[in-house]
Amino acid sequence: MKRLLLLAGIAGIIATSSCKKEGSGPSAETSLEDITVPEGFNWATTKAVKFNISVTDSRFGNAVHSVAIYDANPSNGGSLISSGNATLVAPFIEKINLTSALEEVYVVKTSPDGSSVTEKVKISGANVSVAFGEQKGSTSISSARVSAVEPVCDCDDANQIKTNRSNNLESSDNGKTFCVTTNGVELSFNDNSGSVTIKVCAQNVRFSGNLKDKSKLILTRGASLSMEGNAQINNGASIINYGSLTVNASNKSITASQFLNYGSIVANGDFTLNSSDLGFENYGPFRVNGKFIINATVTGVNHDKIFANDLMVNGNGGLYNECALYVKNEFGIDGKFENSGFTNVGYVLDASNPATHINGSGVTKCNRDIVLRNGAIFQTIKIDYLNGKALATGNTSLLKFDSYNNLNGSFSGNLVVYHKNDAQNTIASNKFNDGAVKTNKSDYYMPATGCNPGNGEAPVTNSGNYTLIFEDNWPSKGDFDLNDIVVAYSYRLYKDGNKATKLEGTYTLLASGGDYENGFGIEFPTASSNITLSATNKESIKKEQGQTKAVVVLFDNARAVQQNWNTIADGSKSPTVTYTFTVTFNTPVELSSEAFTLNPFIFQKSTGGKRNEVHLPGFSGTSLANNVLGSGDNSTTMTYVTRGNLPWALNIPVSNFKYPKEKTNIVRAYPSITDWAQNGGNTSLKWYEMPVLQYCYPVAD
Repeated sequence: MKRLLLLAGIAGIIATSSCKKEGSGPSAETSLEDITVPEGFNWATTKAVKFNISVTDSRFGNAVHSVAIYDANPSNGGSLISSGNATLVAPFIEKINLTSALEEVYVVKTSPDGSSVTEKVKISGANVSVAFGEQKGSTSISSARVSAVEPVCDCDDANQIKTNRSNNLESSDNGKTFCVTTNGVELSFNDNSGSVTIKVCAQNVRFSGNLKDKSKLILTRGASLSMEGNAQINNGASIINYGSLTVNASNKSITASQFLNYGSIVANGDFTLNSSDLGFENYGPFRVNGKFIINATVTGVNHDKIFANDLMVNGNGGLYNECALYVKNEFGIDGKFENSGFTNVGYVLDASNPATHINGSGVTKCNRDIVLRNGAIFQTIKIDYLNGKALATGNTSLLKFDSYNNLNGSFSGNLVVYHKNDAQNTIASNKFNDGAVKTNKSDYYMPATGCNPGNGEAPVTNSGNYTLIFEDNWPSKGDFDLNDIVVAYSYRLYKDGNKATKLEGTYTLLASGGDYENGFGIEFPTASSNITLSATNKESIKKEQGQTKAVVVLFDNARAVQQNWNTIADGSKSPTVTYTFTVTFNTPVELSSEAFTLNPFIFQKSTGGKRNEVHLPGFSGTSLANNVLGSGDNSTTMTYVTRGNLPWALNIPVSNFKYPKEKTNIVRAYPSITDWAQNGGNTSLKWYEMPVLQYCYPVAD
């Protein structure tokens, strides 16, 4: 709603010049109400186009190819519209909103070996299909966390250990359970029974004795125990840790039959698992400040994180990494090793985070196979020798290394190999078999999964730069200067496959040319319960309650944000205000069948009941909006257009659009809009690039 008392000179400015482009001259009409608009015209400046980009190049098996779509030739500064992946069996499919004036795009397909091809594609309808052909010139271990019943201290008083105990356990103790319930107790007994359970329920307990046969040492949640140098857990015995276990020995060898960690373990020296029947499963952080050795026929499965200065898997021993494995210096593989998660040998991941700050020599020595499964990543600074295979099964896995000495083995299966220093292609092509390929891209994209941080940047879709312009007098017609709220915006969608996982938005309030206390919100194409709002830079940014679909409100009163309107050329000006936020989709939003379309709107706060909202033509109001069709001047057949099919809002594909001055009908500022509207959007598609500057507010480019 405009103030009634405006400077008379605003409406009486004399035209002295105009900016004419594409041969367009001024329109004879001076108001939108002078034109006839085809019934059903929705005033959209965008079009939804479905892309189907497939790969028929079989040289790389089912390895992942990168796909990128640009609005112009990328070598000449074209902007990225969308990126993603395609394989032989899974094409890149996405429906994307593009500016209606865009007639062609450039599609770049990059193969796993780093070679790429660019194809210019005409947009002649709602579907674009491109097929890229050849470019010229074991048994897995389940990673599910074991659901175990946590132990509790349930000993009667007679079987509680409250003081230091050095008396040996005898045959008369067979089958008994003893509970350590006093902090700082030292246990130095020998186990002559072979069938006793020791539950540690206290902190700072020291153990320097031994257990054997079927005896068990159990740390309950919250308990802590240190195993001293002469402590022994012998064949047949078990260690089950839910608390905090510290091993204080320069070289500790565990020969137990069962070793389960659900808590945390730190070994301050070399640590060896050495038994013919030991089963080791790790479900919590495990750090070895020395050499971690897996010998004999030990089978180890890591479901959490293991850190070691050095790691050796020897003989018939085996290690199955289902989560994250960090080795600082040397990783020797002379036994079985399978990686379904993330293995890092030597690299610094995060110098500010001691938990992952590894800065070592990072040398891998392998006499056996390295098996990677289902999107795993193995990265090492150097391969000293690979005498077996690096073999991948399931979804594409990635092997990265900077340098090597001897590659007597080969690469096989659904594996992508990156060698940092391979500019001269020193790795012979016959080393790559059964679909294995090499890439020259260190940022070759691998999605993050579980413990695996992934590699490279996630595929994205960029909205481009737009400006929203609103009339705020709904359901009554306004003066069609469309500057009551002016908001410039852009957003980026992050994706996993053809689904959106996250949105990062930037919205800037440029002008608020009206008296109403207008708010501004955005409705998302997903349920309210499906979003998590974060990284907001203003306290006013809120997820609105009571909505069926997700709504984020950036501000609820523009007059409190901008003191001045920013629509009167010679008047005082308020700073523009930028709002940034992140929306994470709890369940990713499908992009292949429907274009991701936001529903921006302005509103006036209600004292109760429904409220007035203004949306783009054809869009629906939110759950909190008043009835639209037939209300006031609104059409009875289409939402948010007048009975003469005129809009209350437009979405302009221009950053910092030069919107009309106060009380200046948009037809005066943009004469070509009449031709565009009267012809149903089929002509003068770029009318917004042809302003008559004297009627436009001076917005910086």
